[in-house]
Order: sequence, then C-alpha cells, then structure tokens
Amino acid sequence: MIQRFNGQGGPVAPEMPFSSVVIHDGTMYVSGTGGYDPATGTLPDTFLGQAEQVLKNLTTAIESAGGDMNNVLKCTCFVTNMSYYKAFNELFHEYLPCQPARSCIEVVSLPAGMSIEIEAIVAMN
Repeated sequence: MIQRFNGQGGPVAPEMPFSSVVIHDGTMYVSGTGGYDPATGTLPDTFLGQAEQVLKNLTTAIESAGGDMNNVLKCTCFVTNMSYYKAFNELFHEYLPCQPARSCIEVVSLPAGMSIEIEAIVAMN
C-alpha cells in the first residue's frame, strides 16, 4: 500500500504534480522541502534562517505523516552557497543528532529564491 501526504500530513492537493511525503513498504520518502514559513508564507532573509526553517518544515512533514526524526536514514541537501557549510552542519546536527547519511550539493539556483532545500528518507517503525 502506498500512502501520500502533503507537508502537513493531510491529503495531497490535486493541483500538485507530486506528494510531499510518500510511504511505501516501511519507508518514508520526503520530497525536497524549502524554507518558507508556513504561517506567514515568507522566506527568511539569511541562509541560516532558511536552513533552520527547512529543518523545522522537514520535522513537521515527517512527524505529521507518522515518522520520527530519529529514524531519518538519508538526507540530500541542495544549497546555493557552500560557504555556510560549517554553520549548516552545526544546525543540521541540532535537528538530526541521529547522524543520517547525507549528501550536500551546491547548485546554481533553487525555485522561488530559496537558498536551501532538503529531501529525506526515513525508516518507519
């Protein structure tokens, strides 16, 4: 059985061409998550502000769909500026002390002016 959710754990909006979260065969797949504040619809001005909001949004998506941040297996991080790598690592570890496997890839740009996007794979219990 395949379950599909939006970022807040509810049903996928019909106009969206993808799901925020898909669960299949005991594994959760979380689509690239951006740093927009869901309450205000705004994007923080700084890379680290966006990074923290991305990690909050990722936590919400995982927990709303019944997952646990301690069971994150792998993250892929897309960033537009690798100069924040060290500071990002410290922030990442605060939210994911379970130390999942991770790739961090510098890209030329991301949608809607974002500086960072993270996707994840999570084991379900």
